[in-house]
Amino acid sequence: MTDESDPTSSGSDPCDGSDDTGFTHPPHECGWLSAAGGPAMPWLVVYGPGTASEEVAVTIEQTCAVRCVRARLHTLDEALTISIKRYTGLVLVLPSAPPPRGQDPRWKDYRTLAEDFRNRNLPAAEGFFPRSTCWHEVGVLQVVYPEDALADPAVTDLIKDACDRHPFSEGVPFTGDVFRIFQPGMAQIVRNDEVAAALSDNWRVLRAWGISDIPKARVIKTGVDNRRDELDHDPKKPTLHRPILGLDMNRLDLLLFRPEETPLPDPNSTAEEQKKAAENFRASGARVVRKLVEELVRDNPWFHCPQGKAGKNYAQDRFADLYRILRTVLSLS
Repeated sequence: MTDESDPTSSGSDPCDGSDDTGFTHPPHECGWLSAAGGPAMPWLVVYGPGTASEEVAVTIEQTCAVRCVRARLHTLDEALTISIKRYTGLVLVLPSAPPPRGQDPRWKDYRTLAEDFRNRNLPAAEGFFPRSTCWHEVGVLQVVYPEDALADPAVTDLIKDACDRHPFSEGVPFTGDVFRIFQPGMAQIVRNDEVAAALSDNWRVLRAWGISDIPKARVIKTGVDNRRDELDHDPKKPTLHRPILGLDMNRLDLLLFRPEETPLPDPNSTAEEQKKAAENFRASGARVVRKLVEELVRDNPWFHCPQGKAGKNYAQDRFADLYRILRTVLSLS
């Protein structure tokens, strides 16, 4: 990445109370708020393809100017080539236009920016509180998204990782309050609302499997963990014990924690043989899940597979999601 000029030193600040660094020194206990009422931090606003996305980004930039906050606008491609280390506010405005024919949405690129930013800074809820001594370590990540984008799991993952999020619709003026997260106590309120919503969503998934309370959740997770332990200590079944050479994980652990991992193709095999090997690997994951679910159902009559579309890959993904939710819910109990 290339460095930009420091966004905190690009000329004189029109707001009263600032010094030559561009930061302000408020007389109150919330050090992250400037004397002008806005956050004392530079922002980077990144927008994706589409007229509506660009218009929303410009609106946010104008709103920042009114609050005496320096904000820089960049397209996604531009943002990927610059250093974001000087910015402590990042707003991702997701695309309002579909990707070109034959291409997938570039959610991984947005994720790269978000993760780079988060790895450098604290979430707002961990640093914005009265008399905080670490507010200057906070990085406020906000995601602004088209309302119809929520159907994509990659978008919901981005939104969940943000300090705040705001929907927009094409042809409708953007009115989201990108400054509310800076108000005292708001970051904690938003986080608590997210936790409550996440728990509600998690229990909705668990109930679809017949899991209605903590004891039942613990029973199913224990059953899964027992099978993981069995496979980990049974080298007589190499396709399940260590199916990927050099990776110390059994087949069940792979589909639960590293579903993207696949064995390297044998360079001495034909294309048809490599295809068959890949199919066998996917099938082994399906068998592991099917046999485990059958045993869990046999031992716990209240447990059942939720209704939904069929398919080997879908069954594995759905079971991995179940296990992730079990871990989350039980960690909070």
